[in-house]
Amino acid sequence: MAAKRKATKKAPQKKRSSTATGIRKREAENYKAQKEQRSQEIKAIILFAVAVLVLFLVLIKGQNIWEWLHNGVFGLFGIFTFLVPFFMMAIAVMKAFDKFSGNIGEKLIESGLLLLCLNTIVDVFYSDITNVNYFEYLASAFTNGIEIAGGGFVGALLGYPLEYALSTAGAAVILILIAFVLIMFVFDLTMGMIFKFFANLFKSKDIPEEDDDEEEFDLKREIPEYFDELE
Repeated sequence: MAAKRKATKKAPQKKRSSTATGIRKREAENYKAQKEQRSQEIKAIILFAVAVLVLFLVLIKGQNIWEWLHNGVFGLFGIFTFLVPFFMMAIAVMKAFDKFSGNIGEKLIESGLLLLCLNTIVDVFYSDITNVNYFEYLASAFTNGIEIAGGGFVGALLGYPLEYALSTAGAAVILILIAFVLIMFVFDLTMGMIFKFFANLFKSKDIPEEDDDEEEFDLKREIPEYFDELE
């Protein structure tokens, strides 16, 4: 009997220990989540500041080192240079308001791949690869990018081999499909959203026949003498 009483007295202590362990575990998880959220907020602030810097770098030609950086950005991205700072700003703002899941790094990679794909599409349609080797083509693309023409150096990296292997039409079809998939990833779209959009776009706006019947019934009720004369 004494042994049983002793065991009974120890049970509540074990229960309290288990509860305390669960509380500490939840507190550790909450602390970890808050730390990660704070880290993402700091990254969003830094990304937005860098985006503003890139925007001024794109809009203002400047002199000396600033001009060299200005030309370098345009040489890399060509006509899509203007999209670079706005992509960065959009990601920073969306993350600040928790508009997408995941971290900023993943979204930057997705946006970078989309930008690469768009530059390559422009390069495939804009440039001619005949009678020129790969490295000469890259140098020419960089020069054209400074003049805000073509897809820049970035577009030429894949534009030349894709056009060489698949022809202009084949490369364009594949790149457009890849761009479509990347757009869905970047903007967190689903196939359901796409189908719903097109369904609403082509949805008929005709007035149902039931409304016409109901309106005719109302007229007969309001002026029955008129309809009696017609009959």
